[in-house]
Amino acid sequence: LIGTGVAALGVVILYQKNRSAKVETKLSRISTQVEVLEAFSQRIFHSVEADDILWGIAAQSVESLSFDQCAIYTRSENQQHWERRAVAQSNRPSLRDELGKLTLEIDQGLVGRVGLRGQVEFEAPDQPEALYDSERTKKAVLGVPIVCDGRVIGVIEAAFGEERSFDAGQRKILLNVANLVGQKLGRSLSERKTLE
Repeated sequence: LIGTGVAALGVVILYQKNRSAKVETKLSRISTQVEVLEAFSQRIFHSVEADDILWGIAAQSVESLSFDQCAIYTRSENQQHWERRAVAQSNRPSLRDELGKLTLEIDQGLVGRVGLRGQVEFEAPDQPEALYDSERTKKAVLGVPIVCDGRVIGVIEAAFGEERSFDAGQRKILLNVANLVGQKLGRSLSERKTLE
């Protein structure tokens, strides 16, 4: 009977240690996510101009979330196209001066689908519409809508150059960042209209 009691106590202790380790791991992941979101928030709220906000977010996404590329598109003034406003790549840290203008039709590719549906989408390279951009050589692409006042005003497009999936933490952080960017851009656009 004592041997059974000791064995049961041992099982309970092992269960508690395993549970504690899982809780510690989860808290560590949450802490890391909070730190990353803090870095994004500082970058967003210390910038005034829309272009500075977008370039900062693209660069921070590559740096903090380990994406190979991050591009940000916004609606054109006439609302008929998506215009690439910022792009950062892991192998070329500063593309701001080299950015070639890329304009997409409102319903074109992943950016168009995300923009029109207002939902996060993942795209693999075997989908034919994945190749709307001839320079794309990415193996996995995630599109996240930037929403302001209930309408999509932009899309964050993050990509990996190798076959790899986006983990739940990366998706969650990028969705939160898109929400912050939407609020800040909305405020920035309102302030600009007030000044005009």
